[in-house]
Amino acid sequence: LLGFMYRPELVAIYALAEKIIRSLLMLQQPIVQSLFPRVSVLFKESKSQAINQIKKIIYFSVPLLLLVILLLNIFSHDLVILIGGVEMLESVFLFKLFTPLILIIFLANIFGSQIMLNIGLTYEFQRVLKKSALLSIFVLPVTIYYLNCIGAVFGVLLIEFLILAGFFSRIIKDRILIE
Repeated sequence: LLGFMYRPELVAIYALAEKIIRSLLMLQQPIVQSLFPRVSVLFKESKSQAINQIKKIIYFSVPLLLLVILLLNIFSHDLVILIGGVEMLESVFLFKLFTPLILIIFLANIFGSQIMLNIGLTYEFQRVLKKSALLSIFVLPVTIYYLNCIGAVFGVLLIEFLILAGFFSRIIKDRILIE
């Protein structure tokens, strides 16, 4: 979408920032995927044990991920030069804007995949994702039109945050984390 509206240089700047953040997000996947079987077994044995385990994971992971985000922001200049070269320095700002995705997507996975799917809220899980996908069809073109690359980043952040908020609100509504 960005490529239809703006010159190739802007697209390349955005693409580099987005590729770096997506690569970093992929590092979370093995960890998160390895949690699912264990959490699933715990939910079958004891919901309160599973919730306590998830709380421990959150209490450990959130400060760690905040530290990672801080370090990525501190060293973003060097990281962009290492991966994209000096000519791609404009990607630094976009990359910094993208860094909250590390925490947002991790928490969305915990609340969505680890909790909602394990307690049978598959329909509600899919509903949040479908609503977010539909919303992105309208949000992204508007944010990109008015704010170009920055709008693309804000649009992605907004949609991912809404997914997290949708999962979290359902868990709070059902009082799942209260044990």
